[in-house]
Amino acid sequence: MTLLNKLFVPVRLHVRRVIRLISPLDFITRRFIRNNRRDLGASSLCLDIGAGTSPFKHQLIDAFSICHYVSVDLTPSRELDLVCDARSLPLRSAVADLVVSFDVLQHLPDAEIALDEIARVLKPGGSALVVTPFAYGECDVRDYTRYTVDGILARLSARGLERDAVEKRGGGLFVFACFLTWRIQHLVPGQRRTWRSEKNLSDFARVGFVTLFTMPFHLLGWICLLLDSIAGYNKSGLYMGSIVLVTKTRPETTN
Repeated sequence: MTLLNKLFVPVRLHVRRVIRLISPLDFITRRFIRNNRRDLGASSLCLDIGAGTSPFKHQLIDAFSICHYVSVDLTPSRELDLVCDARSLPLRSAVADLVVSFDVLQHLPDAEIALDEIARVLKPGGSALVVTPFAYGECDVRDYTRYTVDGILARLSARGLERDAVEKRGGGLFVFACFLTWRIQHLVPGQRRTWRSEKNLSDFARVGFVTLFTMPFHLLGWICLLLDSIAGYNKSGLYMGSIVLVTKTRPETTN
């Protein structure tokens, strides 16, 4: 790694953490985790699939009383505990009490296999928290699919993961605010390069530009989120994405 990248990566990570703190989209996820808190018991294990920088690690540990948190991703970084493909987890079956996946499935050309793996490694009675986009622009790097609430719930139910709690991420006005933020992020070429790739001076300039000019749109997002809630638009068929919490059904016992 070059000296420039050694300086750039920590700075960008800190910038990403600040943006996540002020992002209404991340607030929705943090609130959902907090509102669905439960004690998963002693020695509980949480697998964060496609964890990246593990933005919700501390909220998950606190809300679900996690003893062992394992971050999983395909690309090596100092933030990760396990480097592997989400479609082939090197873990035995029924080992995890909680499996989480935050905006990951859309990046997989065969996400159904990743869902199979989530169901496989989850203990009976364990929980899975899955976040997916719906009405949102094409994501960075690779983007293959979108899910409605019913669509993702049907795929999870087919694997013995039954609905526990569901929340749509905003309504129509929030979708508009998210689109404007997405548009600003893509004004300067280079957005579709992964944040872990080698960087140069133009990348420094790009990050600074995007951070500065997206701030007002994060504020707009908060306003739109509030208006959606007041007007009831967050119950409509137009929403940015969804968060679902499901539980793996326990096998029936026979006498």
